[in-house]
Amino acid sequence: SKILVLVSHSLEQVIELCNKAIVLHAGEIVAQGRPQNMVDYYLKEIVNNDSPVKDTDRKTSSHSQSS
Repeated sequence: SKILVLVSHSLEQVIELCNKAIVLHAGEIVAQGRPQNMVDYYLKEIVNNDSPVKDTDRKTSSHSQSS
């Protein structure tokens, strides 16, 4: 199994090349999941709002984050 980390602002590349995506805002992970869902989240919560709330429903990791 191989892992490649792609850091990009190209939403099309993220959708095309990735099978998982993480949305960062102010240095914190605010959501993670399927690329199309994360692009939609990014556009709605970051671009249009610029003050997202952590979206725990979209977390895919098994560990929990401390607040």
